[in-house]
Amino acid sequence: MLTTRLIPVLAILCALVAGDAMAACATTSSCTVTVPVVVAPSVISSPLQTTAAVQEKVAGTPRPAIPGVTNPFVKPTSSAIAAAPGSTSAWRPVLFQSANVALDQNPRIADLPACSGGNDGDCIANAPTAKKAFSNASAQDDDSPAKPIEKRRALIIGNHQYASPMASLPGTTKDSADMAQALQRQGFDVVSLSDAGRRATVSAFNQLIKESGEDDSVIVYYAGHGHIHPGTASGYWLPADADVENPATWISNADISRMLTNIGAKQILLVSDSCFSGALTREAEGQTNPAQSLNPNRILKQRSVAVMSSGGEEPVADSVGDGNSPFAGALLQKINALDQTKEPIKAQSTLADIQAIVSKNARQTPQYGVLMSAGHAAGGDYLFGAK
Repeated sequence: MLTTRLIPVLAILCALVAGDAMAACATTSSCTVTVPVVVAPSVISSPLQTTAAVQEKVAGTPRPAIPGVTNPFVKPTSSAIAAAPGSTSAWRPVLFQSANVALDQNPRIADLPACSGGNDGDCIANAPTAKKAFSNASAQDDDSPAKPIEKRRALIIGNHQYASPMASLPGTTKDSADMAQALQRQGFDVVSLSDAGRRATVSAFNQLIKESGEDDSVIVYYAGHGHIHPGTASGYWLPADADVENPATWISNADISRMLTNIGAKQILLVSDSCFSGALTREAEGQTNPAQSLNPNRILKQRSVAVMSSGGEEPVADSVGDGNSPFAGALLQKINALDQTKEPIKAQSTLADIQAIVSKNARQTPQYGVLMSAGHAAGGDYLFGAK
């Protein structure tokens, strides 16, 4: 069975309709209901406003029926989602209305400060003072071997339980557990977080900043809810303790980039399996031509910071039956096959295979990019299986 990794809206929709309609909606995989149209922020002061209040403010406004609205409490089939892509997206502006207004007024409301001392979840740890400056000249020298990977580190975040009105994401539990096991078999020291709040997530990033060495390989994997602000197109992770109306409880892509910047490792890959995670790869446009990629020896002489997302700026699918999400399942296939290869595999070269696998089960397109702002060197890539 399949759900989408976005913030579902039937909790609100069912609050907006009365009696029998709500009962029928809660017990079927989809329902057709008559609902108020999405109106301007001046009309609805809160996404959780009652039907009576909304109807009073929009008196005389047509209220068309929206057919086939997916019920987040009953998992629909893959074909149902494919047949009506974005059916819940019409309600996203209502659910995130208060937060979007707050971001309109202060686009930096979610930003974390730099830590002035200590290591907690309310600030971003500073980069090590001895952070290596990678030499482009050295990278061009094929005669000298690159230093081998010293240590492999992975941070796995799987958020399942969310506060109402956000629906839970049962598939993230299996996805994150399977990802942790797969990376452990590849020699990674894995730190796993389940239903991690904002502080716990940032603290775990800070530990990576403090402990990662210059010749380390780091993977960060996130499975959970996400949001993109329509005004600025800025993306956000929604931690397990996120308040849907308060973006100050979220983690911005800008801060994720800052935290990756401060990790001193020469090989970094961020994998984001969440809705609208493609915003993380936007910086890389024009920078990821496979023909311009260097050979593995040269890549390991410089810094690579790559991002792989489960989709573009769109909702993405959760688990299929008792299995993994389409994206996690495809990525796990590639990781589990590393034992059969002798040479490192470039992350970007896996993208076409992953996209082909995902397209069979969901209407989403995985993306790949690099973060030049985090110190990525041109021609670099993350290398799966690098020794």
